[in-house]
Amino acid sequence: MEVTMSWIKNNVLILIVVAVVVLIAAAVLILWYFKIKRKAETGVEQMAEAPVMVQIGNAHNIGARKSQQDAFGVSDVNNAALMRDKGILAVVADGMGGLTDSGQISAMITAHFLKSFRRSPPRMDISAELLNMTMEANREVCGYLKKTGLQSGSTLIATVIKGSLLSFVSVGDSRIYLLRGGSLIQVNREHTYASELDEKAAKNEITFEQAKNDPQRNALTGYIGMEDNLPVDRSLHPLSLLPGDRVLLMTDGVFNTLSNEEITSAAMRPVCEAAAQIETLVLSKRKSNQDNFTVIIIECA
Repeated sequence: MEVTMSWIKNNVLILIVVAVVVLIAAAVLILWYFKIKRKAETGVEQMAEAPVMVQIGNAHNIGARKSQQDAFGVSDVNNAALMRDKGILAVVADGMGGLTDSGQISAMITAHFLKSFRRSPPRMDISAELLNMTMEANREVCGYLKKTGLQSGSTLIATVIKGSLLSFVSVGDSRIYLLRGGSLIQVNREHTYASELDEKAAKNEITFEQAKNDPQRNALTGYIGMEDNLPVDRSLHPLSLLPGDRVLLMTDGVFNTLSNEEITSAAMRPVCEAAAQIETLVLSKRKSNQDNFTVIIIECA
């Protein structure tokens, strides 16, 4: 009986020691797992948030018009703190032709975006910040128009590239493209009557021929300067960019003159040369009614 009790005690002690060792090993493994996971998550976050090298080119031309109604701006890429905390802002506004002071309106919008981007604190939700900037710019423009009694407006496109992530906002018919691997992809949706006509055609309410030939097809259904129900297109989640991707912002003076193939071919040149080539191609068409045109090209290196 004493031998049996001694054997049991010894084995219980061994079991306790083994259990303690197993628990310690399990705890070490769990800590190691979460440490590795945290490093991986931090690495992904740092890859997305860390500043990237970029190259920027632009072209800005009056075309055949008497005045320049386009305006554009890019945040200070030489400001390391701004680049690290907020990224790079690019904004383009196209004043509506035929209306009073539309060039001043577009300049007002771009100035508002650049000032707000520079002065506002860093935000986690860049898309929401772009939306706030858009609504503030619209209120500022509407207030100016109400005060002066003028009728005017402007399109708007703006992008923020922070690390390897792209966020955007747009109102009107200016376009944002992503050039990747030789393919030109439009990332924003335009606010024109054309989209409504095409939807009606898809529902068999009108024919596609009627939709295509409607004289009001290119009429804007959204622009900065609308007091009510301003339509805004934006990225709800940022788009991931790859090294070598290029982001293009342009007014309709470019894409209404050049084909997608011509834009793509020109945009694949070195960035500064690409913007100059797009300008050369537009002017080479010698359109008697050539609109003002603006293009910004940003490459993530």
